[in-house]
Amino acid sequence: MKKAQNTNLTSVPIFEKFMFLAFICALVPVFWIF
Repeated sequence: MKKAQNTNLTSVPIFEKFMFLAFICALVPVFWIF
């Protein structure tokens, strides 16, 4: 159980960074169009 929690804790920040990057990539074309 502790190993699973450790892997979840380490993977969450990477997933958040990926979502943040995807969010910016989605916003860039919007600002470019306007």
